[in-house]
Amino acid sequence: MVQKFPVIPTISCLVAVCILGSLGFWQIQRLEWKNNLQQSLDTAFSKEDPNALNKEDLSDLKRTQIIRGQLKGRADFKNSIVHYGRIENGQSIVSIIVPAQSTISEKIIPVEVGCAHNIDSLDDIKKIGLKEISVTGIIREPRWSFATPPNTPNEGEWWRLDSKELSNYWEMGDVLPIIMTAENTDDLSSFLTPCPIEKTLRNSHLSYAIFWLIMAGVLSIMWGLRFLKPYLQSA
Repeated sequence: MVQKFPVIPTISCLVAVCILGSLGFWQIQRLEWKNNLQQSLDTAFSKEDPNALNKEDLSDLKRTQIIRGQLKGRADFKNSIVHYGRIENGQSIVSIIVPAQSTISEKIIPVEVGCAHNIDSLDDIKKIGLKEISVTGIIREPRWSFATPPNTPNEGEWWRLDSKELSNYWEMGDVLPIIMTAENTDDLSSFLTPCPIEKTLRNSHLSYAIFWLIMAGVLSIMWGLRFLKPYLQSA
């Protein structure tokens, strides 16, 4: 007697295999992105004395690109904001970001001037007011995940460095969709320490990809042994 083809188990297994396979290929894409980012970091820190940034550096920044250089301009410390979400040595820290104007761009440049374990010094930092700065650091495109909380500017909480939201909050003109992290924090504020810059990125995406793809293969084999083989033997 021929067994009825297991339609529902087959559809369920197919959906699960597709999900597991998609997770595996997504990790492969993440691996390529992380490798490109690491290469960009290595290039950025290959020079001890980086060159001055230019207009093209700010406007043509690619998604996986990190550029290190020097920037001169005027920073408005009285409009400092607190950015949450950084982790250092397993502890949560905040960074202070100020809007800066430079001759190489008509738009506002967000500069991460330093980090702290709390915001007790924020009032003192804002008292600095307008200040001419010369910053050495890296510029990159801000990234955040879907799990990052939304900003609440009225309560002083910033989790996502969204250029449009920053433009509306600062009311100083358009803001570039980048962030510059300063290395020479001591020259900018005595209340802060340099924000950590991770020069060697953690990269386990290959092992994750292998795991998900193996799981997809195992599930396919289990479906074949449990459902397909008995069906073919009954034919």
